[in-house]
Amino acid sequence: MRANPDVSSALTLNLNDFLVARRTALPVWGILTLLLQLLLAMCLPAAAQGPLAVAGELAQGPRAVISFMPQPRITSAVDMSHTVEAKGSVHPFAKPEFDRGAVPDEMPMGYMKLVLRRSADQEAALQQFLSDVQHPENQNFHRWLSPEEFGAHFGPVDSDMAAVKGWLESQGMAVSKFARGKQTIEFSGTAGQVRSATTSR
Repeated sequence: MRANPDVSSALTLNLNDFLVARRTALPVWGILTLLLQLLLAMCLPAAAQGPLAVAGELAQGPRAVISFMPQPRITSAVDMSHTVEAKGSVHPFAKPEFDRGAVPDEMPMGYMKLVLRRSADQEAALQQFLSDVQHPENQNFHRWLSPEEFGAHFGPVDSDMAAVKGWLESQGMAVSKFARGKQTIEFSGTAGQVRSATTSR
């Protein structure tokens, strides 16, 4: 495939969840099990309690400090005469022995996802941040990002997203969704439109 280069809350244990509206007394082993589960819930660190724990910290905790901000990468109109091969974009099962010929141009392709690659500077900044949040001595230790915050620092700028959307639409395709983290764009079209836009076979 060829593509244009520009182109915690903490775990809440509700007693009713265990009693399940039963009005009879729990046996002794049941009471002991319940007490053990309550004890574990109070002792487990928030990070071990799943996504809800992280969400609570994200809503209440201090914000991460990230100095890196992305810059626009698409600064001129898309020129389809200048393309580069997108390395790693061919599915491992796309082999000559499985080739059954070209599909008709009018074949609908209802769900496609365009994955946007970070710049080298963005990738370096992201790897640094991922290291920082794991080190207790760092100011960003356990300072998680929302998808929107992630996209603001490690995704394309809004003007680049708009340019990609405009290019897809100019090729006759319909853009349905931007990922909150600004890493993917969902779109649809036909096999002919995809073939014409990307020179894919």
